[in-house]
Amino acid sequence: MLSCFRIQEIVICPRRCFHKEKGEDVWLTARRLPFLLFHGKNTGMPLRTVSAVVTELSPLILILKHHKYVDALFYEEPEMCLHPQLQQKMARVLCQLTNAGVQMNVTTHSDIILQHINNMIRLSERADKEERCRHLGYSERDLLRPEEVKVYQLTAEAGAKTKVEELICGKNGFPVPTFNDALDRIMDEAYAIQE
Repeated sequence: MLSCFRIQEIVICPRRCFHKEKGEDVWLTARRLPFLLFHGKNTGMPLRTVSAVVTELSPLILILKHHKYVDALFYEEPEMCLHPQLQQKMARVLCQLTNAGVQMNVTTHSDIILQHINNMIRLSERADKEERCRHLGYSERDLLRPEEVKVYQLTAEAGAKTKVEELICGKNGFPVPTFNDALDRIMDEAYAIQE
């Protein structure tokens, strides 16, 4: 699990090499590369050699290390390479960042992330939210109020145009027709095959 890793930037020192076009030795400038270190060790590996989930989460981990300097975050497809269980955990992190005052701008194709956001909106409005939070392992910093969240659906139209539609939050959160339709179709297909 990621708890056994530490992400660090390493500096690749300048080095001298022969430049064919110039016909002379030149000094290459220093570069910063992300590097994955194992806790308790001084050795590690470049991020380009580790699993996709580690590579995808590393930028977020580095940003969170410096959270006090972050006012807004644009995150494209935070579900990338994440198992569904980790997608729900990612959604929880997104909710907590929102409650910590970070303006979150997220694009997603994950019904799991959206459903978690919907669950946190619904839970925030329940009369028995304290009891439910205790039972489910959530706290006030996990919850979202509907007025704190805006959801837009982008739909491809003819002529290479995209329709942007703001979705309205209902009692149970944001219904997303494209997600719901796709899930309904795959479940109908499963039932038809299993009959």
